[in-house]
Amino acid sequence: SVCNLISIGTVNDRKNHILILKSLKRSKQKLKNNVHLTIAGDGPALAQLMEYSNQNGLNDYLTFLGNVEDVIPLLKKADIFIMSSNNEGLPISLLEALSFSLPIISSNISGARECVCDGINGILFEANNEYALSEIFERMQDINWADYGRQSRALFETKFTFEKMQNAYINLIKELYRN
Repeated sequence: SVCNLISIGTVNDRKNHILILKSLKRSKQKLKNNVHLTIAGDGPALAQLMEYSNQNGLNDYLTFLGNVEDVIPLLKKADIFIMSSNNEGLPISLLEALSFSLPIISSNISGARECVCDGINGILFEANNEYALSEIFERMQDINWADYGRQSRALFETKFTFEKMQNAYINLIKELYRN
């Protein structure tokens, strides 16, 4: 069966979607059409991604949706969330993925490390390293993604529900007033 990857967000150089496409190209012989990536988002790099896909025979692996107002149906349909950003704060898209019990493949950057425990609820790879991401693609069938997804939801409920975040902010404010 096909593993459905989803990436949601502005399509620009900082988000580095081209890295995912380069990694797919590198791994497509081994993937044998068992992976499909949907990119939901619009931005200045979208035309470049579409051109790269056309030139490198990746169209069977990709769907470009452009801007999507309601990402919930996409998250429900996806098997794995993927993010290849070069830098982020705390990405809302990762929080959404956690809330939908999605395992995550992400570049190892500061904001992602708050949401992804490598080998627990997903896999972190060295930022901007297409070879590292290709290796993940090539061993995808050996990974227990369902367990990672359950761990994503558990992490969300432990750290990122509204109540948890509200309490964390209240405690932070109390701590600041004490000092």
